[in-house]
Amino acid sequence: MDENSFIQLEEESIMALDDKLDGMKDQVTGKVKDVAGKVTGDHKTEAEGMAEELMGKTEEKWEVVKDNASQMPIMTSIIVAAAVAAVTTAVLVHHKKN
Repeated sequence: MDENSFIQLEEESIMALDDKLDGMKDQVTGKVKDVAGKVTGDHKTEAEGMAEELMGKTEEKWEVVKDNASQMPIMTSIIVAAAVAAVTTAVLVHHKKN
């Protein structure tokens, strides 16, 4: 891996972490608004808080999905390699028996 690829990966990791932190911040802010709305009887603030908390959870889960999707090519390669190894082993065992 060359230096530019490494730098790009680091930048992507930092951006992903920043997005996850934004999602967590929205969850906390939303929870505070939700509780404040419940305590004061302000249904609008309560609803805004619930929506913001849900948005934060969605942002955080979206980052997990993106992280998993970025790993798919690697996982596919590993699965193919394992399948090739299994077939090779089966062929070798079969030839030893004969």
